[in-house]
Amino acid sequence: MADIRISMGTITLSIDDRTEREFRRLVEKILGKRKGALGEAATEAMDLWIRTKAQEEIARDALELAEKAYHFGGRKYTSRKDLYDRQPAAD
Repeated sequence: MADIRISMGTITLSIDDRTEREFRRLVEKILGKRKGALGEAATEAMDLWIRTKAQEEIARDALELAEKAYHFGGRKYTSRKDLYDRQPAAD
């Protein structure tokens, strides 16, 4: 059987009391009081935040690209008529 090792980091955070109480209350309600529930919920919250910010960055980059003007070359015709007129076939 394969030995799977998961590396975990430690982060010390200072957050306001109201946010902490609400977060802990919801974690306990949804995941219970089991060991690791708080870390699991915090990891899920951070993953969501990362995905949201990454998506915002992708959208911002796409808008910047859309706003750039691109030069695709000059016209090779003088009027629309030049595009559609058929020349008689040479015999």
